[in-house]
Amino acid sequence: MKKCLACRSDLSKYITVDGYKIYKCAVCGLGETEEIILPDYKDYHRDKTYLQEGAQFKNIFVKRLQIIAKFSSPGKILEVGSSVGTLLSLFKDEGWEVLGVEPSRFAAKQATGRGIPTKETTFEKTTLIGNSFDVVIFNHVLEHVEDPSRVLNKTCKVLKKDGLVLVDVPNFGSLNSRIWGTKWGYLYPSEHKWHFTKDSLSRLMSQSGFDVAYSETRSGIWDYGDPQSEIWQSLTSFKRRFFKNLLFLIPDYIVSVLGQGSGLTVVGRKK
Repeated sequence: MKKCLACRSDLSKYITVDGYKIYKCAVCGLGETEEIILPDYKDYHRDKTYLQEGAQFKNIFVKRLQIIAKFSSPGKILEVGSSVGTLLSLFKDEGWEVLGVEPSRFAAKQATGRGIPTKETTFEKTTLIGNSFDVVIFNHVLEHVEDPSRVLNKTCKVLKKDGLVLVDVPNFGSLNSRIWGTKWGYLYPSEHKWHFTKDSLSRLMSQSGFDVAYSETRSGIWDYGDPQSEIWQSLTSFKRRFFKNLLFLIPDYIVSVLGQGSGLTVVGRKK
């Protein structure tokens, strides 16, 4: 019987999507995709999207900047899976010393060209000085790794005393996930080995040396730093998501407030 990584309870088969079996823990809700062969991400299919939709992603990433600003003044920050450097550029503009880790050759080159120091490798393989960072960010990365416990353990070691880790993942415990099941848009079983709930992610972070300092869920335009700007930008650039933004504005707000949003952010503080 497969065991849950977060709580060691039994996993049972939940759904099959595109031939991939996803197992789920009945106790903490963690999902695991069986027998997935993870890509090496040296040539990631979303790299160019981050450039083409730069304004949209910048607005999304502002939300992460706002969250970190609640807990820390500018210091030294590491982003794992930093892509073309859009998020770190925001932190750099606010006076942070930044470093990215990104396995994609194209993305790492783009980030470096934008003045964002970037190691072209994976977090697991890179050498980092212990107790050297104030903040580490995993923005939709942890669901892609082979062993999130190992990754979080290493994160704790490279953080300074009272340092912060921000983990942003699809919320497997969201209302949309439960309603849509196999059709939920954030499953991506060919890339997502792990499917996190707030409970399962909090357990893993605690086991790796973190106290949960903050958590929230968000859906739709409420995942943006400036929701009004997203509505205007999607309208003036003739994006189809404009109509979705308006149609689901209130429902997305309600599920976000109730902790049922499709995106989950958990901030941990090193014990």
